[in-house]
Amino acid sequence: MPRRFPGFSFKQHQLTGQQIYNARQFFGELLNNLANSYGDSARPVKLAENILEIIDSLRKSLDEVACIENPDREDWELNQCYYAVEE
Repeated sequence: MPRRFPGFSFKQHQLTGQQIYNARQFFGELLNNLANSYGDSARPVKLAENILEIIDSLRKSLDEVACIENPDREDWELNQCYYAVEE
């Protein structure tokens, strides 16, 4: 029988969403700095773009998991976990 993991609490999803937002901000700034210094086609720029794509994919996947794990929450609450993070 496969092992079943309990998943995140709603608060953990909120905190993870904030951390993902912060990481995306950091790598977005890094991407801009690299592109300004080395050009859009440089390898470091492409790698930073890949990191942003992976972060976006992670955010989308966790957003779907948050919805499944928290069916009693309102849609706007769930959307705020990963897409409307407070500054």
